[in-house]
Amino acid sequence: MPILPPSTPVIAGFGSGYTIGDCVRNLPLKFGGRTDISSLADGFKGPTAVAEAVKELTETYEFEELKYQTPVPPAATLGLTAGNPIIPIGLLLGTIAGNTVYPQFQNQNWADITDVYTNWLWFSGGVNQAGRVLKYRRVTTIDTYSYGITSNITGQLGVAPPVYYSRFGNIIQVGPVPDQSYQYFFRVKLRHPYPVGGTTTFVPATFSVTVLAGVVTAVTVVDGGSGYLPSLGNIPMTFTSSPTGAVAKATANSNSTGIITSVNLGSGGAGYTLTPMANTAAIASQRVFAPDSWQEIIELCACQRIALWEGASEYIAMFEGLLQTKGIDIPAARAKRAQMVRDELHNERQISVMVNPYTFA
Repeated sequence: MPILPPSTPVIAGFGSGYTIGDCVRNLPLKFGGRTDISSLADGFKGPTAVAEAVKELTETYEFEELKYQTPVPPAATLGLTAGNPIIPIGLLLGTIAGNTVYPQFQNQNWADITDVYTNWLWFSGGVNQAGRVLKYRRVTTIDTYSYGITSNITGQLGVAPPVYYSRFGNIIQVGPVPDQSYQYFFRVKLRHPYPVGGTTTFVPATFSVTVLAGVVTAVTVVDGGSGYLPSLGNIPMTFTSSPTGAVAKATANSNSTGIITSVNLGSGGAGYTLTPMANTAAIASQRVFAPDSWQEIIELCACQRIALWEGASEYIAMFEGLLQTKGIDIPAARAKRAQMVRDELHNERQISVMVNPYTFA
């Protein structure tokens, strides 16, 4: 059996304490005892399927565990500047590392946000001063608010405090363009860190193993891969089973750019008749930021993915039926309709209504 990296410790009061590896361990039982999906090695079926399920579920459904509020001024000033309507999403994510109010988010490499719940802007003076909540508009709609007579002085052209915002790529754009600097904060839902370092460029490292008299004596990095959390030691590794003895144990180390550069061999194991495969298990050790009650749903979604990959129609139908009983709308999720509906609910369109005197509208 492969070496199983330990589960991430539970942080009291902050949602789940299980990992992708914990989910992978339960897949064989749900799949009728298959052992070929139990490996925790990066790039193998089990961890890949669970990670994909975590990504899609946490982007489509609302999870409190992924919600984050940027610091409120004057604790940490986030400010628009006069004439600049752009807020880089990277600036919002950059407030996470130093925000000790959210300890569960520390040491995570967040890549993006999936939703904005509150975009609050103060006119001046910070907390307890006049302000407004900026509302979402589509980009084409918000652009129309960037021009025109918006000054608070009659007969003059100018710009006023922002009233709307729209997301475009990796920025938040507000409109109208601010006429002075304003402090603000956001409540957002973070995209689940995936894979490993919150990057889409994760490539597992590859290794060469040396065996002498049935014992692993050296593990050499052939290709350091990419996308690992930077400057990290003790990255879990797995080895294929020894037929007659103990399994080897080791951990890997990454450099400042997230590439594996070295291996710490803890135990060479025993009884190897063939050279074992060595792999990292960084994905498996990653914590899942979803309620404990969602663990089985994630596992069933992973099983459904594997069944789809293999074209196993009976298993596809079985897992989809089980997910339906847990409230997961498979057809809607597959068509991304749930995410589209969510976005549509957050969008506000302008309407013009003509009413008669003495009526209310």
